[in-house]
Amino acid sequence: MIASLEKTSGRTLLGNELSAYSFYEILANENKKGYLTFDEMKELMHSWRFDYVEKPEDFLNTFRTTLAFVPGEINHKHLEDGTQVFRFDLAR
Repeated sequence: MIASLEKTSGRTLLGNELSAYSFYEILANENKKGYLTFDEMKELMHSWRFDYVEKPEDFLNTFRTTLAFVPGEINHKHLEDGTQVFRFDLAR
């Protein structure tokens, strides 16, 4: 509700950040790290109705355009060997 209020007040960036933080809190464990593993990212994608994102390739194909704006964000070698982490800010 607070995020919606901020957005209607013209503070869209703050509203977006609050909204993203709310989703992060749903998935964050007691470590409160600032990144997600692929399995955690997949869970988040499913909560946002991207339930077809099951493999890293699905994620790359779905968000190809967005990822083009953040070169170097995804390391394909790490994605393939399962060590890729996703910054929560990317999910936002």
